Amino acid sequence: MNACFKVLDRTGWISSNRTVVLAYHSIRPPGLYQYSTSAALFEAHLEWLAAHCAVVGFDEVLLSAKQPLGKPRVAITFDDGYRDNVEIALPLLQKYRLPATFFVTTGLLQKDSSTLNHLATYFGNSIKAMGPLDFSGLQILDAAGMTIGAHTHTHRNLRQVSPKEQHEELHKSRAILEDALGKAVLTMSYPYGLPGYAVDSRVSRASLETGYRLAATVHLRAVRPLDNPSQIPRFVVTDENLQDLRTIVFGGMDVVGWYQDATFSLLRK
Repeated sequence: MNACFKVLDRTGWISSNRTVVLAYHSIRPPGLYQYSTSAALFEAHLEWLAAHCAVVGFDEVLLSAKQPLGKPRVAITFDDGYRDNVEIALPLLQKYRLPATFFVTTGLLQKDSSTLNHLATYFGNSIKAMGPLDFSGLQILDAAGMTIGAHTHTHRNLRQVSPKEQHEELHKSRAILEDALGKAVLTMSYPYGLPGYAVDSRVSRASLETGYRLAATVHLRAVRPLDNPSQIPRFVVTDENLQDLRTIVFGGMDVVGWYQDATFSLLRK
């Protein structure tokens, strides 16, 4: 990533006038869980972001992408819903006074056995090791001013299920969260998230039809003002060091997203 950053910097592609969305999962020692970030590294990320960026809510990313600010705007998000999001991530976010959005798999929240087994198998961990978020943790995040979004009910790849099942996954997760929180849930992220693999026009249309205003993918580039609100790009972050984080935020990895753009465009033809 550093080499890519240097090349793009010399060619003038690097810019501070960008909006980027970061996707974390679990905050715990690496090796205990796939897609985990250590608490020390996560805090280092937050300290750097607070010093060098304007951290915005996920629901603000399209608007912020239209407004020149002189420094990057970054939205922090989490996928799945783990207990460590409350126990470890939340106090650190509060320490640096930064907002975040937590996209929660409601089958994980409800301890649904099929969802637990699916995720344990996919991530190669025991159910106990996953440490799912519970409803009290969800309410703590909400009370702290964090935004709650949906991540479907059973964490299935929406591109691999029927239109009826897509709507059931999207509607059920939203209904459960709204019932628990007593407020509208208007954002979501797609499990697995890759355009062409887990997201296509049919899937993104279903998210809008189900009432979501913004939906996040795994698409490695900055947010553009005219991006489809049901296909917001994000960078997955795990063990990237501060130089890697800087490279992501300032545009050194966008070349991957450009390739995804081209590939996805071909798939749609």
